[in-house]
Amino acid sequence: MKKSILFSVLIVGATLLQAQSITVHQTCGQNGQVVKAIPPKAAQAVDLGLSVKWANMNVGAESPEDYGNYYAWGETVTKATYDRSNYFDTNDGGNTFTKYNNEGGKTVLDPEDDAAHVNWGGSWRMPTKAEWQELIDNCTWTWTTQNGVNGYMVTSNKAGFTDKFIFLPAAGNRHGSDLYLVGSDGSCWSSSLNEDDSDDAWNLGFDSYYRGFYHGYRYSGRSVRPVLQPSSISYSSSANDTIRIYSNGCDDYQTFIGSHGGQLTMTANSDQWSHFVRWQDGNTSNPRTITTNGNANYTAEFAKYIFSITKNAEHGTISGNNYAENLDFVTLTVTPDYGYHFTQWSDGLKDNPRIAQITQDTSFTAEFAYDRVGTCGKDLALVWSYDPANKVLTIGNAGEFTENMLFGVEAPTEMEELVIGNSVTAIGENANHRRVCENHL
Repeated sequence: MKKSILFSVLIVGATLLQAQSITVHQTCGQNGQVVKAIPPKAAQAVDLGLSVKWANMNVGAESPEDYGNYYAWGETVTKATYDRSNYFDTNDGGNTFTKYNNEGGKTVLDPEDDAAHVNWGGSWRMPTKAEWQELIDNCTWTWTTQNGVNGYMVTSNKAGFTDKFIFLPAAGNRHGSDLYLVGSDGSCWSSSLNEDDSDDAWNLGFDSYYRGFYHGYRYSGRSVRPVLQPSSISYSSSANDTIRIYSNGCDDYQTFIGSHGGQLTMTANSDQWSHFVRWQDGNTSNPRTITTNGNANYTAEFAKYIFSITKNAEHGTISGNNYAENLDFVTLTVTPDYGYHFTQWSDGLKDNPRIAQITQDTSFTAEFAYDRVGTCGKDLALVWSYDPANKVLTIGNAGEFTENMLFGVEAPTEMEELVIGNSVTAIGENANHRRVCENHL
């Protein structure tokens, strides 16, 4: 399940927040998760007097000295191995890139591919190459050890902000399944693709002697240091709203924890047999974007697809429903017309009644055969039947049967015996001919 949770912020000025998203599933077992994609309590937005505020720790860290997580460029979750073959933006093992490239694609990460934004929410995002350059140009960089961790103390040179600083730990980087250069080197992604080579993205690299830009392989794992737009936003850990999103019929639900007054996009994901109908308040938008305003519950309502049932019976009738919900069972019963008997369904099944499970618009066709029975004689009062197993044609009931009532229809050519009932009168002299009654074939 794909979910991003909105970080809790206090809006001081007019700042547009990207809507976060969460998906509730009709399949109950896919729900029940709680995701808190908000910064840790120790996270701060440090104002260095620059165009953006800088976080005091990396994504995934719990303190400024903590190395935090490692992300491939454009990916928002960690993984065991970092290489071309499992990189998100390629479908051919890393030979070409689909979304971000210099051949007509995008060159700056979208919010949904920004590890800082997805994991911390709100207006947090990864810095651009230009914002990293601003940090280099306007701060003093001092290699030091803080709480046993090597890294750079980056102190603002801007008037009025010279007491402000952040610490960048030498967290190393990941290639394949290995972690390299921990304690001696660090590298942090920007959100900018290398303009000359789609294989690479810009990152700030540093060791005790140097700090500057490198265009590293996008699929390698590196640190992410979030930034915020200036003084319009400040962090407020007490302004969280909890939104529970249910699927009708499920006890489990998805939990969203985000900012009061923030935006949340809710998506209702039906299974293949059903479709989304509405939210419990009557709203039919899917996805649906809301503005959080305190704790709230939402329920997505689903319904099975309704399929039509077509029944074809040339010499009889089929009883049963004309419509059914998806996966429902229906019972179909065939009643043949007089003179016919049911033989099978067009798919070869011989059950009658037939029980069928419906998963799409479905047509059922019943097939029939002549029973070789009929009526004849005066006023059609006589009943005839033919037994093909014994090759016997029988005429019975009470009535008259004469030569001038034969209608010229031949009896079965294999007939060997003609049986006349005792109640049949006025038998003509040609009664034993093979010309007997109509409609017997």
